[in-house]
Amino acid sequence: MQRSQLHNKLILAQALRKLRLQQFAYGVEWLIGAKDWGLTSVDELYIFFDYLQGRETNNPCKDNNGGCEHVCFPTPDGAQCACPDGFGEVVGSKCINSSGG
Repeated sequence: MQRSQLHNKLILAQALRKLRLQQFAYGVEWLIGAKDWGLTSVDELYIFFDYLQGRETNNPCKDNNGGCEHVCFPTPDGAQCACPDGFGEVVGSKCINSSGG
């Protein structure tokens, strides 16, 4: 009987997480559609998980943007640099402009 109760709690926890994500997605859609605010798109989106708050994690992008000029993505092997649109490629940690600059 305890296994059944434990299993039900796990299902309930997963359902609550899914519900929270759906509520979040609805909130973002509502925010984008809020024409009174003049919003047409989202430039940045931050997602925080309450169960991860307060834990120390190894984030290679935390200090000095991982050494990247523009965008840093943490990977298991360290920081990976990326460039915004209009730049051709990443060379080391620098972005090379697609027009040669």
